[in-house]
Amino acid sequence: MTEEPPDPEVERLRYEIELIDRSIVGLLGARRRAQHRLLRWKEHEGRPLFDPPQEARVLSRAAAWALEIDVDPALATAVVRLALEAGKRAYPSPPVPPPAPEVRGRGSSTVPRSRRAPLARVNSG
Repeated sequence: MTEEPPDPEVERLRYEIELIDRSIVGLLGARRRAQHRLLRWKEHEGRPLFDPPQEARVLSRAAAWALEIDVDPALATAVVRLALEAGKRAYPSPPVPPPAPEVRGRGSSTVPRSRRAPLARVNSG
């Protein structure tokens, strides 16, 4: 059985979709870079890295924009949420500080600070 040659119109439409997909991937990269610039600024300023209320606003805006252009808001928010979470996962962790000196108190046991349970760095979002 021989394959039929591809229809030029199908190939043209597939190429159009490919260009759009490439643009989406490029925009995801641009979003991650912008997100990391913001996270570096927050880290430098000593502010919490993640802001759940802001994330909720971002997702709400994505849903509203989707409705304006007749796109499924669940799809739009899922894509934005994935981009948001991927950017957080890809953000480099801050350098590990050197161990703090041991603190010895009268009548207390010696527990080096480095052996204490670490505190959570930031909340999610």
